[in-house]
Amino acid sequence: MTELRKHIGDIVVSVHHPFRLTNGLLIGLLGFISGLLIPAIVLFIVYTLYSPELPDPEILEEYRPPLVSKMYSSDGVLLAEFAGEKRIWVSVDDVSPCFIKALISTEDRRFFKHWGIDPWRILGAIVANFRAGRRAQGASTITQQLARNLFFTREKIITRKIKEALTAIRLENKYSKNEILELYINQTYMGKGCYGVQSAAKSFFGKDASELGPEEA
Repeated sequence: MTELRKHIGDIVVSVHHPFRLTNGLLIGLLGFISGLLIPAIVLFIVYTLYSPELPDPEILEEYRPPLVSKMYSSDGVLLAEFAGEKRIWVSVDDVSPCFIKALISTEDRRFFKHWGIDPWRILGAIVANFRAGRRAQGASTITQQLARNLFFTREKIITRKIKEALTAIRLENKYSKNEILELYINQTYMGKGCYGVQSAAKSFFGKDASELGPEEA
């Protein structure tokens, strides 16, 4: 009978105390919360400090990049082209899916998942650069590259990188992924004086950006 009462008592205790918060579990929980809060607090402080110096994404509503000017004869023959930046604007919907897929694969694999900056890519770049003992891998997303091309220089200083990252977050908050992608594929320098994918496709392959195949993308 005594053993039966003891057994029943153990069951009652286990029912009343189904979960015990051990010291190890408490430390782990606090560490997890700190891991979330500390970066958020740091980001908030940095954003507050640099916010007055950041460009306003609203100005892109009126953005008109330099385009190619063409001179034709009276019978419609192209005589000459004039351009400070050789660029032909094209909608992202009129660009070959092969090119878009190749661009995202090489430049920013998590483009459609991140919010302007990619913490996982930053961590990977830190590890890769530490192992190589030099800058072997970059961490800029497509949105960060767009922010740099539109608003900043390529000066390699930490304040420029911070402003670039914060501006990328602002751009993501203001514009859709497709709008950001369209700005990027038209703004970026593609080589040999060509800015944007349409100009590059015409110069390198003699075709429109919509016609680019896998081997050309």
